[in-house]
Amino acid sequence: MNLTITPNFTPNKFFNVVKNNNQQRNNTYSTGNLAPLSHDTVSFGAKKPKKVVEVVQKTVETVNGLRKEKVMDDVTHDFGYHIAGVLERDAAVPMGYFQNVMTQNFKKMISTEMNDDKIIHSLGFRIKSRESIYEKMMTLGYKKTQEAVENGQEMFFLRGKDDAAALLGDIIGGRIVLRDDSKKAVKKVLGVLGSMVEKNIFKITKIESYRPVVGSIPDWVVKGYKTDLNIKLDEAQIKAMAKPDFFSYAASEDIAALAEISRKRYPDLAVNFGTDLPNGYQALHMNIELPDGTVGEIQIMGRDVEKFKDLLEDDVYKRRCLKTVKYAPLHDRLAPLVAEGEKELQVAHVDYTRWVYIGQRLKAPKKFSTKASEKFLTAPQMILDRGLGYNQITHLGREAREYEKTLKSAKKKRH
Repeated sequence: MNLTITPNFTPNKFFNVVKNNNQQRNNTYSTGNLAPLSHDTVSFGAKKPKKVVEVVQKTVETVNGLRKEKVMDDVTHDFGYHIAGVLERDAAVPMGYFQNVMTQNFKKMISTEMNDDKIIHSLGFRIKSRESIYEKMMTLGYKKTQEAVENGQEMFFLRGKDDAAALLGDIIGGRIVLRDDSKKAVKKVLGVLGSMVEKNIFKITKIESYRPVVGSIPDWVVKGYKTDLNIKLDEAQIKAMAKPDFFSYAASEDIAALAEISRKRYPDLAVNFGTDLPNGYQALHMNIELPDGTVGEIQIMGRDVEKFKDLLEDDVYKRRCLKTVKYAPLHDRLAPLVAEGEKELQVAHVDYTRWVYIGQRLKAPKKFSTKASEKFLTAPQMILDRGLGYNQITHLGREAREYEKTLKSAKKKRH
């Protein structure tokens, strides 16, 4: 994670320009639907929806051109890229606060030995990189403009870091990785979070539970679980898995209890007790707001689910969303997942990912062990033939993680 962030431009000088422009804008326009400034803004669109779609695609292609640590000259001088740098830098202080309060409140629950019975494997923290902030900001900005044009509304313009922060939602994040992912254990974690809300350490503004609901299980999956993961499913287990809350990390009543506490601090709290995503992703997510107004995210998940997500599925998800995978060999290997004419493969790979996530949850965690296996469910032959089985690309996932560490280390040395 990146906790020491130094900008490579002078923010005070930069924001004087923005401030002066905003002053001029406020003197000229009296409504919320403001015309674009002459400069130092990012306009996300054109007049016709078709043209907006073309611009979105063009921008995605440009942003995906950011490979390794090299950024194109026209991007480095872009207003939005400067804003991304400011947001990354300014996140360091709130991240320090967030990391400190999370560590202090959960330290008694974090495992330090192989044979202890503490339920948390680790706490993790991250600040989005400047490139990631820029990429997401530009993509969301164009989507927002496309919606505005289609609805006959004013287009979205990025005028400063407040606009960007509101657009992005979360720049800082924390993750609670469980050794014991039982609902009983998660109830204890939610209890600590509730006490932190009551102490006004932060507010919770949204709670989202992601879990799959299983109807029937294909024969190839049943066989694969037994062969690859040593998971033997009988009829009783399969029937139990069909219950809507089987894979939920927290019981509905425990989420409701946290929501009741949270609404005392944030009445507009949004709660979703169960979302079934096509790819089978499983976690409990919360959006939070720190006392200084910084917004972030907390994720709760099991150790084996995190292993799969961090090693491979994060990059697969980015690629499917036309985002950049920094490690070029992995980026290139995943190309068929976004290529035209590969619909059958793409649908099959999402379904395969779903069963991998479910398998990861079924096998985890056992007897409070601290290690998570990199052995995943074997893919169907069509996926294997394209080299896109998760067991086929684990080495690329490991190389990608090492590459990211190298980039972060080099960045720290430069600053």
